[in-house]
Amino acid sequence: MNEKQIKRTLEDRGLTIADVVRKAVEEMPGKAESTVNTGIRNAISAKQNLPVYRDFIFREFGISVDAPPNARQRMQMQTA
Repeated sequence: MNEKQIKRTLEDRGLTIADVVRKAVEEMPGKAESTVNTGIRNAISAKQNLPVYRDFIFREFGISVDAPPNARQRMQMQTA
């Protein structure tokens, strides 16, 4: 799913990204909340390929997060 679909799915379930971050912080006690917050938001917006956070969102909420395009795909999108 893309960012808009993920946010809509969470909203339909009565959740926000902040709720996902809180759950992730509980599951990953060794990581700072700000690190988890940034990681979750970047994974959802497909700015970075962060499989740890993408897998967490899928495992806990059943939402598959699209991986960001690789460099070649980005170049093709910019020239098209």
